[in-house]
Amino acid sequence: MHKNTVVPRGSGFEVDYDAYNSKQGRKFKTAEDWWFSFSKHFNKEFEGKSDLLSITQGDEPLARVIYHFVGDNYETWMSRKDIDGLGGLSPKECLEAEWSLKRLRMLFLQSH
Repeated sequence: MHKNTVVPRGSGFEVDYDAYNSKQGRKFKTAEDWWFSFSKHFNKEFEGKSDLLSITQGDEPLARVIYHFVGDNYETWMSRKDIDGLGGLSPKECLEAEWSLKRLRMLFLQSH
């Protein structure tokens, strides 16, 4: 069951994203390194999706990952507010702040 209220900053996946940097012995030095390495796996299938790149405000790594996991339904998916882990925000709303962008990234990082 999804709630209509938005989970506030500091209470979602962005906490895990930031906590990654504080733990020793990780494969990647920071969560940012992990994210960029992860997103590179999806270069080939993303080619030619400039409209998605526009939707993600030029964030190519994010656009690649979204296309891999969501496919051609990305426009509809970007408006959904019922995605577990995003705390009532739509993926498009997650692009508006650094903390919510981390929440969106962590959704994908934890799903593979």
